Amino acid sequence: MKTEVLVIGAGTSGLSAAVRLAEAGVKVTVIASGAGSLGLAPATIDLLGYAPQLVEDPLGALASFVGEHPEHPYALVGPERLRSALQWFQTVAAELGYQGDLERNRLLPTALGVLRPSALAPDSMAAGQLGPGDRVLIASIRGFRDFYPQLVAANLSASELGLDARAVELDWRGDP
Repeated sequence: MKTEVLVIGAGTSGLSAAVRLAEAGVKVTVIASGAGSLGLAPATIDLLGYAPQLVEDPLGALASFVGEHPEHPYALVGPERLRSALQWFQTVAAELGYQGDLERNRLLPTALGVLRPSALAPDSMAAGQLGPGDRVLIASIRGFRDFYPQLVAANLSASELGLDARAVELDWRGDP
């Protein structure tokens, strides 16, 4: 098979580029070591989260951002191509149930309790959107490694949203 384009990486960006090119009739080869960043990535599609302050309307803030950063890739792409790319992604990933649009960022908590502004999120994550004054309970099973509910709750409580976040660790009789 003759390759016209070689995509290096099997994360969301690499796979999206490969599928888009293949749909256009280009002979694409993807090379990667393992599953790419898919297992580590947050599964969200982010456009403009901070510029430098929190951005609520990424598309609305784009013109000002590009004016201040004319060398940024967003200046080359432009809002209509971004909208088109987002619609394409939602069509291709329809079975994954992505929600959102370019006019409103969702504030989603990360595993460390930092708020991440995201334009698109899968259904399973979109339900975790946080708003001002929300009450959040972070639960963990005592003995599980690499998850720190107290840290998550402290970070969420310190956010600009004025969240009421609390942590609880539950005992489990089984082997963690």
